[in-house]
Order: sequence, then structure tokens, then C-alpha cells
Amino acid sequence: MVINNYQLAITRQATILDTLTRQSLKISIARFLLFGMLIISTWFYFSIKSNLLLVSSILILGIFIWLINIYSKKQWEIKVISKKIDLLKAEIVFLQSGNIENDNGSSFIDGDHPYSYDLDIFGSNSLFQHINRTVTFGGKENLALRLSKPL
Repeated sequence: MVINNYQLAITRQATILDTLTRQSLKISIARFLLFGMLIISTWFYFSIKSNLLLVSSILILGIFIWLINIYSKKQWEIKVISKKIDLLKAEIVFLQSGNIENDNGSSFIDGDHPYSYDLDIFGSNSLFQHINRTVTFGGKENLALRLSKPL
């Protein structure tokens, strides 16, 4: 039942990822065409010296920059959705096999700490490895800090 929920979530996220990828491709094509238009209108401006061509070049440049901003946001969304799919797949592997593929936090082991070494907070098959679902180094570091500091 839980695995089915994860698989359903993967399907939903894959659909969102596919939509974002298609949108990103359309934005890329639009950017390419606008860049070509910008070059042509700028060339004509310097040939003809028409203020209308200068205004159109500036307008095209503004739209081009706006599309770059939208494209960057779409790429960020694609990365986030891809990470979600990877996490969901890792959870399914864990539920099916019991193998934990997460980082075990061994880089945070401190032999001088009063309890983190003795209680298997970090390392292979540790508490950190079982509850770690972070995808950034900052998140992993924050989790390690919270586990190693007494309340």
C-alpha cells in the first residue's frame, strides 16, 4: 500500500517533470528566435538609423532577458522535481529491500563528542542514515548539528 502511494507520487511528479521539460524547450526556442531577431534588428538599425528599429531592438532585448529569467526558474523547478523523484525511488528501494542508500553522516563523527560516537548517531546503519532525507549539504549539516547538540 505504501509502495503504491510512492509509485503514484512518482507518476505525478514525472508528469509535472515532463510538462516542465516541454515548457523549457519552448522557452529555449523562443529565446533562440528572439536572439536572431535582436541581431537582425540591431544590424538594420545601424544600417538605416531608424529610431523605430532602436526601440524594437530594446524591446526584443527586454523580452529576451525576461525569457532567460523564466527559463532559469523552470530549470530550478526541473531540478527540484528530479530530486523528489530520486527520493521517492530511494524510499521504495528501502521499503522493498531494507537497504539504506542515504548518506550515513560519517563525516560528522566526532570522537570527542559526549555521545555521538557511542550511540551510533553517525556512521553505517546509524540514526542519521535512517532519518536523513536531505538533498543539500546545508540540510545534511543542519540535521547533523541537531542530532549532535543536546536539547
